[in-house]
Amino acid sequence: MTASAVLGLTNTASAGIVYTNPPDLTLNGLWGVGERLIDIDGDGTSDFRIFKRFSIVAYQWYDTYKTVGIQAYGANQIAVSPAPVIYDLGFGLYRTENIPHPLTSGQTIDSNATWEGGQHFLARNAKDRWTTYQVNVWYNLQNRYVGITLDINGSTHYGWIRLSVYGYHDSVTIHDFAFENLPNTPIQAGATGIAPYPPVTQLWESHLLPKSVRLNWLPTPGAHHFIIRGKRKFVNGQPNPIWSYISNNIAGNIGFLDIAGLTSHETYEWEVLANYDSLGTLSGGWSTRSEFYTDCYGPDNIWVDPLTNNTAILNWLPVQGVAGYSLIGREMGGQWHHYLVSPNNTFKMYPFLPASTAFEWKIKSWCDSNFAHSSAWVSDSFATPAVQRMGQDFVHEVTEPPIQNPFYPNPNEGDVYLSDDVMSTLSANAVINIRDLKGDIISTFEGNMISKKLELHHVSSGMYFIEIISNQQQVFEKLIIH
Repeated sequence: MTASAVLGLTNTASAGIVYTNPPDLTLNGLWGVGERLIDIDGDGTSDFRIFKRFSIVAYQWYDTYKTVGIQAYGANQIAVSPAPVIYDLGFGLYRTENIPHPLTSGQTIDSNATWEGGQHFLARNAKDRWTTYQVNVWYNLQNRYVGITLDINGSTHYGWIRLSVYGYHDSVTIHDFAFENLPNTPIQAGATGIAPYPPVTQLWESHLLPKSVRLNWLPTPGAHHFIIRGKRKFVNGQPNPIWSYISNNIAGNIGFLDIAGLTSHETYEWEVLANYDSLGTLSGGWSTRSEFYTDCYGPDNIWVDPLTNNTAILNWLPVQGVAGYSLIGREMGGQWHHYLVSPNNTFKMYPFLPASTAFEWKIKSWCDSNFAHSSAWVSDSFATPAVQRMGQDFVHEVTEPPIQNPFYPNPNEGDVYLSDDVMSTLSANAVINIRDLKGDIISTFEGNMISKKLELHHVSSGMYFIEIISNQQQVFEKLIIH
């Protein structure tokens, strides 16, 4: 026995079940004896022996024996078939064998089994001088379980060993084994005490723009890495069966991936695979699919709070990834006043409102830095409480569109000329603001400072907005300076 390698305890999976999963070990070869000793409970003492042998005995005839079997040491036992198997040897002779019962995953191993110690054949093909007989209960069975008991300090502990037998004796593979650490406690064949590897269950999208998106998922505990795949849901109007593997190795503690280069106004779907080892052999399976539509989206929700007799704060949920917002407001039935709002802002305050007055406002997202793609307007309304009117009006009343082609050229190199139509409407209190993409004012012209030619050579090249307010008129247009 001492010449045989011993398989021993390598992994304690839970307080109840002690599970060992060594590399598969296969006994093969045509001649002689192969065996492995198994130390189930890791106490340094061999508990079982798995063996295969092929032998020829030469008498007047040749006798051959091809055998695969298991042997229990000491007070340990093996679960055998309830009734012995009887073989006809001829000449009125019979042989009985108590064969270990081949269990499938989930079968219960407990005191109700038939238990025996000693050595037992799993599969045998024997030919002697009188006849040939076969023990074929385990013939060519793979991934079946032998029920076992361990005697630990006089207490009985139930367990299992998973084996695969090929042919009668061609080879036998020892896969893994486990036992219940609590005495006299049943165990199911194949039970490891390790929870199944969970799949990712929570997927969602953010930063959703016409050509890009952020894919988000909730990382599963213990994951080594994630694989992400996605596809357009339809191609030429037909379901698309072809997946693109976007990333094959996202660290297990990461829960998002930014994707660019998408096609606008398309439906995409995606899913995540959680792997629990570096090779991807332990997998939680693909998650349920999530899908999204590429477009420019406005805020999901807008509201007014707080609201007093003369002040309103307009609020909206942020849209992640946008370049900014356009916000317009007016007294009900009046004309619109326009604002450009930075992407980091989620509210705008309007003081000095008239009391007992109804207002409406709208907001939309700009989804690119060129301000070429915008969402649909999202609308809301409110009314100030009925108290004495205080302060100035909510908005400057403007026409929409206010004036066609209010300035030229556009783009320009820093010299901007106001149109004759604009010049004819300018009043003594007129204001012209140059705003950057965040909505901040970077240059202002007021009253008699305004001339037909506005010099903006001090302004860096880029995209801006020009806002002209005069005589109840307003212009709000994109301005490009080279």
